[in-house]
Amino acid sequence: MSTPASRPVHPCYVSVTKQGSRGVEFSTWAYLTHTRDSGNNNNNPQDALPNFVTAAGSSIHVYSHCVYTGKLKLEYSFPNVAGTIVFLATLTSKSETELDALLIGFGTPARLSVVTMEENAQGRLLQAVCLLDFMSVWNDHSCGAMFQEDAIFTLLEEEHTPTTLSATTRQPKTKGAPTASTNNNRARRPGLATVAVVLGGGVAVAVTELVAHLLPNGTHGWIAQEPYILPLHSLSVQLPHLRDSNATEFESGTSANNNNNETSPMATGWGDMFHAAFLSGYLEPVLVLLHSAPGGTTWEGRLARENTSGPPPLYLTALSISVSHGRTALLWSLPMTSDARCIMALSNGTSCLVLGTNTIVSVQAGRIHQVLAVNGWAHTTCPAVLKPELRGNSTVKLALQLDASQCCLINDRAALVVLRRGQVYLLQKGPGIWSLLPTGQSLSSMGEVAHLRSWPLLSSSSKYEVLSSLVHGTSKKTSTKEESGTASKKSLEEDGAICSGLIFAGSRLGDSLLLGYSVDTLKLPLSEIQPTEEEDSNEPPAAESLVKEEDQLKGESTELASSNGHYDDILAIEEEALYAPLPDQSDPTQSSPNLIQPSDDDEDEEFDSGNQSNSKRQRLTKCSVLRELVPLDRIVGLGPVGESCEGPLAAPKFITSAIPDAPATNRANKESTVFGSPAYIFPCGFGSSGGLALATAPGRDDRTILAEEDCLNVQYVCSLPSNKIVLLGMSPKTENGGIKLLRQKYAQSQENDAAQWEELEEWTDPRDEAMSRIAASSILLNSCEMGKDGTFCMLLQSNYEHGNKSSWRIAIAKWNADLLRSELLDEFFIDLELPDEALTASSPILSLTVENEEVYGTACRWSSGRASVITFSRAGIKSMVNVPTPEVSNETKEEDEETKRIREFYTSTNVVACDLFRAPSYLVKLRERDGVPVRTETKPEHNRSTSSRPVIHSEFDEDDMDLYGLVSSSATGDAIAVEASVKSNTLEDDLSGLSTFLALFRQSGMLELYEIDESNGTLVSCWACNGGERGLHTLVPSRSVSPLPFPRSHLVKIDEVRCFMCGPSLSATDTSRATNLRSLCFAMTASSGDFFLYTMKSGSSNVLEREQLYTQCRQTREQTRHRTKLMKKGIIPKNDSASDIYSTIKLHRFSDLSGQDGLFAALPQPKWIVCERGRPTTLAHRTRHSAPAGGKLSPVTAFCSPLPSGGFLTLHERVGRFGSQRLTIFKDISPVFEKAGVIPGGGLCIEKIAMGVTVRQIRFIDNPSISSGDHPLYAVLVSRELEVDQSDLNDDGMTAEERQKLEREKEEARIQRQVEADLGGFDVEQEWVEEIVRDDVFQVNSNLGGAPPIQKEFYSLWIVDAANEWRVVDSYDLEEYEHGLTLQVMELSDFKEEPGSAATEIEIEDLSTTTFITLGTGTLNHNGEDVGSKGRVLLFEVKKLDPSTMRRLNSQMVASLRLTYEKEVFHGPVFSLSCLSTDGKNRLVIGAGADVNLEQWGNGKLTQVGFFRATMQILNILLFKNFLLLSDAYDSLYFLVWRESDKSLTLLAKDYDPIAVYAAGIMSRGAAMTFLCHDDRQNVQFFQYAPGEAAARGGNKLVSRSDFHLGTQTTAFQQHYCRSSLLVHSA
Repeated sequence: MSTPASRPVHPCYVSVTKQGSRGVEFSTWAYLTHTRDSGNNNNNPQDALPNFVTAAGSSIHVYSHCVYTGKLKLEYSFPNVAGTIVFLATLTSKSETELDALLIGFGTPARLSVVTMEENAQGRLLQAVCLLDFMSVWNDHSCGAMFQEDAIFTLLEEEHTPTTLSATTRQPKTKGAPTASTNNNRARRPGLATVAVVLGGGVAVAVTELVAHLLPNGTHGWIAQEPYILPLHSLSVQLPHLRDSNATEFESGTSANNNNNETSPMATGWGDMFHAAFLSGYLEPVLVLLHSAPGGTTWEGRLARENTSGPPPLYLTALSISVSHGRTALLWSLPMTSDARCIMALSNGTSCLVLGTNTIVSVQAGRIHQVLAVNGWAHTTCPAVLKPELRGNSTVKLALQLDASQCCLINDRAALVVLRRGQVYLLQKGPGIWSLLPTGQSLSSMGEVAHLRSWPLLSSSSKYEVLSSLVHGTSKKTSTKEESGTASKKSLEEDGAICSGLIFAGSRLGDSLLLGYSVDTLKLPLSEIQPTEEEDSNEPPAAESLVKEEDQLKGESTELASSNGHYDDILAIEEEALYAPLPDQSDPTQSSPNLIQPSDDDEDEEFDSGNQSNSKRQRLTKCSVLRELVPLDRIVGLGPVGESCEGPLAAPKFITSAIPDAPATNRANKESTVFGSPAYIFPCGFGSSGGLALATAPGRDDRTILAEEDCLNVQYVCSLPSNKIVLLGMSPKTENGGIKLLRQKYAQSQENDAAQWEELEEWTDPRDEAMSRIAASSILLNSCEMGKDGTFCMLLQSNYEHGNKSSWRIAIAKWNADLLRSELLDEFFIDLELPDEALTASSPILSLTVENEEVYGTACRWSSGRASVITFSRAGIKSMVNVPTPEVSNETKEEDEETKRIREFYTSTNVVACDLFRAPSYLVKLRERDGVPVRTETKPEHNRSTSSRPVIHSEFDEDDMDLYGLVSSSATGDAIAVEASVKSNTLEDDLSGLSTFLALFRQSGMLELYEIDESNGTLVSCWACNGGERGLHTLVPSRSVSPLPFPRSHLVKIDEVRCFMCGPSLSATDTSRATNLRSLCFAMTASSGDFFLYTMKSGSSNVLEREQLYTQCRQTREQTRHRTKLMKKGIIPKNDSASDIYSTIKLHRFSDLSGQDGLFAALPQPKWIVCERGRPTTLAHRTRHSAPAGGKLSPVTAFCSPLPSGGFLTLHERVGRFGSQRLTIFKDISPVFEKAGVIPGGGLCIEKIAMGVTVRQIRFIDNPSISSGDHPLYAVLVSRELEVDQSDLNDDGMTAEERQKLEREKEEARIQRQVEADLGGFDVEQEWVEEIVRDDVFQVNSNLGGAPPIQKEFYSLWIVDAANEWRVVDSYDLEEYEHGLTLQVMELSDFKEEPGSAATEIEIEDLSTTTFITLGTGTLNHNGEDVGSKGRVLLFEVKKLDPSTMRRLNSQMVASLRLTYEKEVFHGPVFSLSCLSTDGKNRLVIGAGADVNLEQWGNGKLTQVGFFRATMQILNILLFKNFLLLSDAYDSLYFLVWRESDKSLTLLAKDYDPIAVYAAGIMSRGAAMTFLCHDDRQNVQFFQYAPGEAAARGGNKLVSRSDFHLGTQTTAFQQHYCRSSLLVHSA
């Protein structure tokens, strides 16, 4: 078993998916996928910005920026690194032609690792080039202590002389501030970084140097020197606050502490260490430590006690360190405020800011320069030595608390401060003073801000021009409203500098935001800000900030009020914002900082006697104005995820389709009693980011299904959207072929005007014999529209003779919508090269435009092994180009028959798969040889011409070898050259410059790519690679045979290949999202059943990278056995797949479905290939009423998109006789693309429903009399985290004499109570705790600021309607200080007789049941833990409203919530409520405190009928049959049984180990029942009740079967039914 972890339950662990956690705790900018000089060499703005790297928990994500839209594209995900990340920074490469490295710090145990991104045969991976483990340091200095805190890391990087503009704006790695340092006192050594690690909260401090060294391959790596351990004990004697003490006494006291106390920080003489940072303005690295006195920190509750000397201070100590010499010198040590928690180093190298909860301390060159108070409680945490420097804000008195706030510098005189709730403030430096000003902005949907990082964009850089214009776009629009506004903006730009850049606000509890900021430095005229002779010197200074209107940053940019540069207008704007009414505090969606309005009273501006200073108040001559804060992108995060429930989202719109001419059902004023397919609904997020997470799969979500109907023996479906018809190609095995037609019509009675379909029995003109014969007996293989005039083409195979003509032809027909008939315009037969040659496959028909002529083309594969590209128009076949066949060596070798067979198979040049597609031409470029491109010969329409192998240019110079990573031609053989594109993937490139390409696979495994010259139909060979059929991680351009061996036990080849663009659709409304988020993908299926997906990324030398799909594609053994059994019984024909000459399309491209372009793969387990943030991922497709797998190789037979009204259609095999099928029409893939959501992997998509509150628990009301298909209702327990205003504490309205009189009365009351306690013999501290503790706490110094708001939680029970956008139907608010702990929906039996009465035995038929919403609560009032907590059990009933009441009250109020009964529980809070059902009787099981009570409902009240007492605290109760599994929070598991005969709860067995249980669960495997227990040490144990075994101690002990270390904290175990693989694709 492992040792306990120091980290609490990590919220991100609960929501970790296969692609890692979506929260962000740390981030940095680094050049990982491209070098720093790549933007200079190729003049590409896209490469100017570095990669953005985020980390949370044990996950790392690498993004790239799109400078045209500001969006982030996910490049790589590393979900499971070796430990919990607590630090992330960038190590800048020594050379600008090399990639940067990442410095990662891990928590317990403390480790430091330097990682780089290396590209190998498995793709790009994180490779650790340096690793340091500090566990030995901890063991040597911890004095045997068991508890270990997370390490504190900080970095100082030596910067070399910058040669590029981007090098001067690199970020420091401590707090994200720009290091535009001009201090040249310290010699800069390139490739050197110093890292300090604080272990165990101050047990030891280790400092090491990272040195860049030259590797044999010419690049630089990193080596870590031996860590230098600071001599803390020796240095503590030099601390000023300990210098006057007796050194002997101090050392003896330390020794005593070591013997009697495990608290190791006291042994060092430094106390607890909270933070560390480096100052760069010295000759040697200077480490600044924030630490406490040796006695440790003071409890926060005692800081406000009256004390003449003030609270004990913390200390800020600077140490000059020489790692190479092993020396440390103490430079200075300063007292700090008791609430200090964080150090932020400034860019000048010798100054820093120390941020606390109530103060901000400015330190310059070892001296305290300023102590800025942000609220009126700052004096309670300020020691006496700092009170003379304590001042309020110079402009606006504040009432803030900076605990959990984040800060980052944006230039050398301004920083952004974001409070925990998202309020944005501007911290700026005036002439010698710092001031904090509100901006009126608030970041929403984040829960709490956990991280802040900035990246400046210098306006002088042309590389940042595109992104800077995006950031400044809003201000440019607003500045052109009036001429005066334009003039004022111009004057502002002339007077001050505009600083712009990027700000990333990360959160692990919700969404993370990427924003663009613009800050102006405004010079105020001295005549307007300097006081005149008549003015008082204490008059408040001029306002210096423009305040924006509040914006919740939900994807919409805000406009900044235009300023005119005059002082009066600036003051008017600020006063309007400051004196504006505060938003409603009860509304959780609104959040704004509480401000203390400035006073004009001279009295208010004077400091108290202890804070008076002779210096005059300084005035600001410059101020910073936050001009723009534009949201650019949002990373959706679920945050903490709670226990889920299963329930429907909405009823299906149509249970049956109107494909046959069936009357439409009028659903007006009716409610469906049929529930749709259930979804998993999770509570997620916290605070403003709170809401629900809906986990669904495409095809299972009934909200997307429009219609469905059964059919038989259809093998191909094609949609002609302009004609509003769908063609159905029938199977030739049972129907002798033929074509059927579905026409779309509209049902007038439908409320949502949904499309209806009907089948036309006669859709051809009887006089048109050719068309009638086609519709009756031809096999439809492929089809496509030819314009919007009703013309369409069909690729057909005939079942009747045509003389000497082939059986394959292209027919051109026209649909007449008025006559509902189609006529044949023309047909063209395809000539065959061999008599017995047959068409085996064709690609989807594409529309090509050649010289204003509509031309169409398809790629065909023939049974002879050749491939051809056929182009045709309405006039006939224009060309038929054969793909050249390369020459094969005929060398004879001595080998056995098996080896020969394998060799011949893998050297065959037969084409096994081909595809015709269109893509931006910049993706693949042709390298010319001597100015002449390599081309093939064009085959005439009816003549065959021989074509030779294309000439491949294999001569490379040194630059080419280095660019493409190739070796000499003698080592690799014939290699194909690729010209890397220097053009970026922009939106304009996707909209124009499309070219036609042919991709084909040969049986040897060679993938070849040809560009088709549409003007003359020639093929240009431009790319080739090998190894796709084996699923290699990277496919590099080369024609040489891969050195990896081929599979010998089974011969593998590619069956089908499809090329498509994956990403946001260009035809979607928001086309800006498509920029840089689209990539060319290659999907291929192998004969082994594997499915591979490769991505060709722009600028990557056209190398194909395999995407990790995290899903299974092959058939399982169970499916294979089932299929074999069906063959043996004759239900399906043997060798069904081999008997089909023509292979129907299984990989279907689609466009503009839910705003996405991608691929639908009709595999044994159907998949969707879609894009999430620029990276392809998979979604599983579920089918309704699907047949068990095995009957068909793929459950989905056909797919077509788009339909006339949008959406798509699927045809799948359904339960029934062989050949039974079901047509289903969907309107979109999933709502997750339209709303905020994530695709976590594994085939599911999670839709996030924002509710603005913390959802604690959710339960579905599964009662048809309450919930209906049209209105599925849920009970939701929520809490609202609000900031309660305390401005009433600023002024009590009494004079000084009245306050003194009140103090005397309180003192007399204290004396009287003490006398009563002495006479009565009780402890006064327990009886009068409220009055004694709180009198001296709430004292606000109004000269410093106001009382900050406090955080409070208010719990409520909501009834929400899932079909009505989760709106609240009714609610019930709990009392103040009452917390909702558990929520259940259950049916309780109504017992008419009291328990113990002489009544006869109650029959089950006589018992009625009532559905209750049961809520368990706990009350912990304002006295805190000094008073024992209690709880309540609340029973609610939900009554459905009739339509007349709904219209009278509210059309959206479909039900009402009523409190039926409440019961006080005095022995503890109610943590668990369960329903015990035995012998048809339902009773309520209550777990409160250490007691378990069994109560029954009757006569309008709950009556106890049984009880059991555990040891400490009942955490949860799980039931099965009449057995109960109790989990005690501190005493493991109890196994009980309820006996109905004597109404008793009896203990059967328990686990006698004192385990702190975090979660418990029950798992049933066959006849065995297993109990799961997850403890505080992150271990999972499995117990069983086995009374017959010796380990059970006579049956009283639960037997432990196994245990293992999970490594993460778990909060709940839930049972989940695992389906058979035969039904895995069924809904």
